[in-house]
Amino acid sequence: MFNTQSYTSIIFATVVSVVFVLVIFNFQLLGESHSLEKLDKQELLWKKNKPQRFSYKVTRGCMFGSSVEVMHADGVNHYKYSKENSPKSNIDYLFLELRRAFYEANSVKVSYNYMGYPESYRIDWSADTYDNKCFSKINEFRVY
Repeated sequence: MFNTQSYTSIIFATVVSVVFVLVIFNFQLLGESHSLEKLDKQELLWKKNKPQRFSYKVTRGCMFGSSVEVMHADGVNHYKYSKENSPKSNIDYLFLELRRAFYEANSVKVSYNYMGYPESYRIDWSADTYDNKCFSKINEFRVY
């Protein structure tokens, strides 16, 4: 015999599952888009508010951290390293790294300063790899 109740249950469960997957997938896409839109807005805010002379300290790393002191004067960055072979880190580079992360990373958490620059962030480049999380934090920001 043909049992319509079991077929109806199977169809209902399939439809609910498909809708659930589509909703989750769309929320993930909206989240990425929102993050990129926020990054764009913050970068424009930073360009608008960027002072002529300022300094700050960047602490960043993946498995190990390093610090760089940056003095920006009249469009030129000057670096003072606390460790040898520290990468040159400036705010423009941090925006580029975040943009890349929003496209390539598993997860990105960022907080912005009221002036627009990324004050701190954490990037998890791969969900399947342990210890591949990177971070950056700007401290001691001063305007001269």
